Amino acid sequence: MLLLLLACHKPTPNPEGMTLDVESTADPSAADQPAVEKPAQSPATPALGTPPGELPAFPSEGGGPTLCPDGRGAVAFWIGEYPGPIIDVGAPVTVRGKLHPCAVDAVAACTVPAGLYHPWAAENNTGFATVQPILRYQVKADQEYAGSPLAAGSDLKVVSYLSEGICMVQVGEGETFDAECPEEGENLVEIAETRPTSQLVQVTCTEGGLVWLEDTALLAASGVMEGRLLGYGEIGPAKRVPAQK
Repeated sequence: MLLLLLACHKPTPNPEGMTLDVESTADPSAADQPAVEKPAQSPATPALGTPPGELPAFPSEGGGPTLCPDGRGAVAFWIGEYPGPIIDVGAPVTVRGKLHPCAVDAVAACTVPAGLYHPWAAENNTGFATVQPILRYQVKADQEYAGSPLAAGSDLKVVSYLSEGICMVQVGEGETFDAECPEEGENLVEIAETRPTSQLVQVTCTEGGLVWLEDTALLAASGVMEGRLLGYGEIGPAKRVPAQK
């Protein structure tokens, strides 16, 4: 008896939570069968809803950091008194981006509309993120920090630098709070950290979805330039040379 092996055609989830279409090996005898219309493909840049895969919700409900699987923390802002860069997209450009700030790979192609992308921009303020190492300090002796006792053996963490010498900190697994950034000393030893920091901007793509783009990837795209700082809270587009007629 002749056995026919029919290969199944089924979607396979990838690590980012997107669905990849996997080719099947069809039986030659199926050539005479009527064609089945395939459903429309989902857009290349699906809107962010629930985090893809096992990635945690961002931003976190309590306003604190989102802990990424690689041990870094993601906060919903760019750090510093004068955050940068100021990204000036002169004309629509396609860049590959991520579906979550903690994601490793840029999997979605996004056509970025022209405009300024920066926390101080009047438009294009969909979302911003900084993903950075969580600095850890070993507390070697009892001491006082931010007006409260800090016991030897405690785990003091700097979740994020904010501005003007103020950091978002955490003792153990307690609530985060803002305080003067700690300084390393004999009784407070910083644990070495080499993982990189990255900044991202969430963009509404021309295709209709939301994608997170690293600032470096966007600046490297054709026709994208750094805009100008005009004053505190004020930015402007880059000075472009008019095209020759």
